[in-house]
Amino acid sequence: MGRFRIIIDAVGGHGCERQLGEGKEVFGCSNLNCPDCRVREFVKDFKAHNNNVELALIIHWPDRPVDSPTDYQDGFKDKIAKFVEMFTNPSSVVDNLLTKVRGPGQFFPKA
Repeated sequence: MGRFRIIIDAVGGHGCERQLGEGKEVFGCSNLNCPDCRVREFVKDFKAHNNNVELALIIHWPDRPVDSPTDYQDGFKDKIAKFVEMFTNPSSVVDNLLTKVRGPGQFFPKA
């Protein structure tokens, strides 16, 4: 048994529950075409097959321009904050798939 990391970097599709703000629970819509829900189902299934998942995040807009830096580490455990810092920027929206809690950040308004 060893440690490993699964990273899926994807483009396209729009997730659900964008109206929810920081600290809100994100349960998903269960739509078969929703990328966020597909990832949530993968993590749930992966755990159900006796895999220990220490961290599972959806990082929305990881490379979007930063308008004004914010302290996005408030409310996050150090481990999560360090991971997020490595793969995103302060204006990204991060969903913790284990706790179902949305972190700081805002979605772009729909065009």
